[in-house]
Amino acid sequence: MIRTIKQQHRDAGGHFFDTQSMRFFNSRIGGIVKSDLKYIYFVTSEQFDDNSPRLYTARMFDKKTHMIEDASEFQQFKTSTQAKKFINQL
Repeated sequence: MIRTIKQQHRDAGGHFFDTQSMRFFNSRIGGIVKSDLKYIYFVTSEQFDDNSPRLYTARMFDKKTHMIEDASEFQQFKTSTQAKKFINQL
């Protein structure tokens, strides 16, 4: 499913998953947490540098526009579990 999201986003002109963007933010993509009629929700993690903690962000893939939006504040969560719990409460 993430592979499909990446391709649809890229085809729509998005750059969220570009190698350079992912490398700059030292990003990792988690699996799909949930889906509704409008969005597919997932978690990303980012780490500023080797001395910084890895923090987590809840994201939304818009099924109509194929763009990525933040569902939470950037790096709002200390753990993936916290981000997933947040998504499940949406």
